[in-house]
Amino acid sequence: MKDGCGLSDLEAKRIVVTGASRGIGQAIALEYARRGATVIASARSETSLAETKAVFPDRIRTISADLLDEESLAGLARTVSEAFGEVDALVCCAGALRYGTLEELEASDFEWMMKLHVVAPAMLVRALLPALRAGFGSVLMIGSTLAQQTAPGMSAYAASKAALHSLTHSLALELAPEIRVNTLSLGVIETDMTRSLRPGFESEKEQLEVLRSLHPLKRLGTAEEAAEAAVFATEARWMTGSILTLDGGLVNAG
Repeated sequence: MKDGCGLSDLEAKRIVVTGASRGIGQAIALEYARRGATVIASARSETSLAETKAVFPDRIRTISADLLDEESLAGLARTVSEAFGEVDALVCCAGALRYGTLEELEASDFEWMMKLHVVAPAMLVRALLPALRAGFGSVLMIGSTLAQQTAPGMSAYAASKAALHSLTHSLALELAPEIRVNTLSLGVIETDMTRSLRPGFESEKEQLEVLRSLHPLKRLGTAEEAAEAAVFATEARWMTGSILTLDGGLVNAG
């Protein structure tokens, strides 16, 4: 059975998605479930995950976990391993953005960004290695084109995403051939986080207009488009160590 993207359905697949309560992570969890996969969707708040589960209650199981807390992360990995035994794909989508110039940011801001975007995904992959190896699984990190082409006020976020891209290359070599590791590098996707007003803009409307204008396709990406690309990346059996760019032409325009 084939779907519109030419990928076979995912009925037998077991998928774990972090950051799944809203935005891109939620869209990825829903796309896998729509295609028939069984999904464990995780975020910090169980309450915030209710909307995700409600769309496909028979295919989505939710688990609250704070990936910055070692015990909580270990508990998530333990629950996943007990529930699935084998994991076909892990999508590390938990993330956040802190703006600020170098004079405005503290060391703690850089440390927090690195822990959330680099250390936590690495430790979750490590905790799930037996389940991923058993399923000949795939790991997908959610990166950013800011790792390649940054902007003022983005130093902590951009540095953490650049480190994540580098981590992808390293883990892909280290974990092959049993586990594939790739990153989906995104341009600006229209989500609640994108609409949050950034320094230098007076209104949400002005901000979105400027962000759209930066992309040659003259629009922002959607969470659903990111989700379709995520499924492709985890199912592409001869791809590992790749940074797959989905950015409406943003990087080339720079």
